Amino acid sequence: MDKISHCIIIRIPKKKLSDILSSIKMASAASPELVWQMIRNNHGSLMKARNIRRPFSKEANNLKNVNSYRFNGFVQKNVVGVEPMASGKGAVLITKKKRSSHKPGQSVLRQPLVKGKRVSIQKVRRALKGASYRKDLRSLAARRAAAIIRSQEPPRPAKAKKN
Repeated sequence: MDKISHCIIIRIPKKKLSDILSSIKMASAASPELVWQMIRNNHGSLMKARNIRRPFSKEANNLKNVNSYRFNGFVQKNVVGVEPMASGKGAVLITKKKRSSHKPGQSVLRQPLVKGKRVSIQKVRRALKGASYRKDLRSLAARRAAAIIRSQEPPRPAKAKKN
């Protein structure tokens, strides 16, 4: 007996085809909770080791470097990150626009922080408060900016001991 393969051809008008494609694109944008459930135990930035209760995560924009949904850098809609500048003087505040989440290249805003430690910390706090970011992220970003700028300062000379 010969095997017969059946092929079904469906003709769809162009209007309906575009509607179908747009609905597929909308369905492909998964919710942050679903993405977290898929990547929480296994992703490229995860650092697991023995005798550590919660593994570390070294992804960008994770202020605490902890593998949790709350601080994850590529799942959340509101993302904050602070990195040192490439020149080695100052830091960069990285925020993510909510509305252009489907365009990853255009969704990231970078604000340089080069004026000094106090001015930079105030700039971080004002920028995040104005954009209604979470309070814990605001304080973590300010602490990270202060630590980066402090690490770039030249070391102070040690005082001579009095005899």
